[in-house]
Amino acid sequence: MRDYTVGGPEAKNAEENNLVEADWYRPELDRETMRALMVRSNGIAARDTILWLVLLVGSGVLAYLVRGTWWAIPAFALYGVMYGSASDARWHECGHRTAFRSRRTNDVIYHIAAFMDFREPISWRWSHARHHSDTIIVGRDPEIAFQRGAPLLNTLLELFAIRTIVAESKKLFLNSIGRPTTEQADFQPREEMPGSILWSRIYIAAFAGVSVWCIVVGSVLPAMFIGLPTIYGRWLMVVYGITQHA
Repeated sequence: MRDYTVGGPEAKNAEENNLVEADWYRPELDRETMRALMVRSNGIAARDTILWLVLLVGSGVLAYLVRGTWWAIPAFALYGVMYGSASDARWHECGHRTAFRSRRTNDVIYHIAAFMDFREPISWRWSHARHHSDTIIVGRDPEIAFQRGAPLLNTLLELFAIRTIVAESKKLFLNSIGRPTTEQADFQPREEMPGSILWSRIYIAAFAGVSVWCIVVGSVLPAMFIGLPTIYGRWLMVVYGITQHA
């Protein structure tokens, strides 16, 4: 199995073969056509975001009302998908700042979705930029979701975000003490690291707060609404992700 480590030995091979930020085929488009394709509006994005939030809040309220009954299973299943899967599309488009015309609105929704996806927002923005510049280039692309030769078990575990939770938890801890991984340092500019440190500490504090909340009330219910949906609601995003990236 090849070494997929970003900045590892395969990165040198990619550079030697002119695969780093390579100039791939692009269709010829005149400037006016390109400008028309790049026009953004708030209307469609606002409609879709409002629908998502209504379904998220509505299913959450329903899950709370029917807690302790069998009806809680489908209610939490719906809430989990709205939280752990539907947030991914918002994370992606708002991360590119292409959903809304307003940069600030894109960033607000991006940060909300990143929290739901359990992705530290600053490092993931740079990770995704590298993903698009060096897509599927081993040693360069940090987001090769389905590696060749990887055990099927890894994919099954990712249906419940197990591998993501482990990797991201490690990254949050290292960032919080100011020691980012060498892979992160490979694609993220040094001047952007303070943002990752700050958001890593915010995430750790937030999840620690939810844990304390659960202990105080003697119930896992708070975590069923904040945190755990990333795990039990992620499966649909992974299924769709396989069709795009495998």
